[in-house]
Amino acid sequence: LHLSGVDLIDGTPIFDIKPYVPIADSFSPDVVRVPWWLRPETAPVSDLEVEVSDDARRELAALQPALTFFRDSDHALDTIRQVLQADPRSVFWRHAHADEKYGFSIDQLNVICRFEGQRAIVLSVHHLALSDR
Repeated sequence: LHLSGVDLIDGTPIFDIKPYVPIADSFSPDVVRVPWWLRPETAPVSDLEVEVSDDARRELAALQPALTFFRDSDHALDTIRQVLQADPRSVFWRHAHADEKYGFSIDQLNVICRFEGQRAIVLSVHHLALSDR
């Protein structure tokens, strides 16, 4: 199977190739619906304000020796702020799980935060190996 004109890097595996079935794969332009998570009212938010709890600052400082990709804990904190300013949650998560804590991993860190309106608040930072998320 040879493909061309596809936005893939050479050697990218392609799975689950199916034949074109007109009854299932064709559509009428007047019946195309935009999913709710792609509508303008659910567009990405503007940059969020990021707060870091004192506990999270202390935890991050203690984890500085474990950092692999960052020079120090300040560099890691700057990156965490940049990630959270852009709100890394999917639109679905933003709406369906708005009140739940959110976690993401970066370097050897697992960052736990919560979102309140236009603010992201870092609650804790743990070593990735100790993470349950």
